Amino acid sequence: MNEWLRCVQSGSKEYIGDPNKTWGNIWRPVKACEVLPFMQKLPIGDFSNSDETKRSIIPESDEPSVIIALGIGHDVKAEIAIKEQLPENSKFYGADPMQETNEKLYTEMGGVYFPFAVGAGSGMHTASVLKNGSMTEYYNKNVVHIDLVYFLKSIIREKFIDDLWIDAEGAEYDLMPYFYNGGQFDQAGITVCQFNMEIHKADPTMKATFHKFIVRILEDGRYAFFRPVKGAHYRLYFLNFAHPKCVEKYIIQTIKEKEQ
Repeated sequence: MNEWLRCVQSGSKEYIGDPNKTWGNIWRPVKACEVLPFMQKLPIGDFSNSDETKRSIIPESDEPSVIIALGIGHDVKAEIAIKEQLPENSKFYGADPMQETNEKLYTEMGGVYFPFAVGAGSGMHTASVLKNGSMTEYYNKNVVHIDLVYFLKSIIREKFIDDLWIDAEGAEYDLMPYFYNGGQFDQAGITVCQFNMEIHKADPTMKATFHKFIVRILEDGRYAFFRPVKGAHYRLYFLNFAHPKCVEKYIIQTIKEKEQ
């Protein structure tokens, strides 16, 4: 982790401090630092949907995993692919306010579906959602939102999350502080070992939030992030290098297995 931090911090010096430069360029040092020797040993797998790829390390442990998707988007190809490699009885939970297509797809692949959006806070809020039957056409709709911590602790009752997939159509910005040291997850005793986050096209306020998020993640030293994909949106994969169980399950055991 220290090796990765030194590499990324050195490569991002000219961008950090400027939200526009950070948004446009932080992928460069992240990508460059993936040539570090230890990176070659991390078996980060690709699990593709129709229009994107989720990243995840498959554990060597026989302990079932907990995978959560915030936003299903009428596509569960990645869930099906990763389910085939995970230990039996692994749990899949998916939340998306567009029920008609998503419920059918998610339950058929063996997951538990929830017909609401999950974000930072509960209530009725406007969300950008896919039209039923479409993979590309979005519209704004007032939908029920459930706070992420409440969803984890009180609805699905899971506090150790192996992988969290966040595709929240803009709501991810308000969720960023949850991952900070001392943030909402820490306060609630929730651990997230891996997470994929799609960070949607940003206005100046969102770029400032993204900049603060990147700076804080680097300062906290809990998560390293890899596999940057930069287009109109960002896609990043984060791995927990601080929690002992996450380190043992997703770094030490998997590297040992690869070296054998």
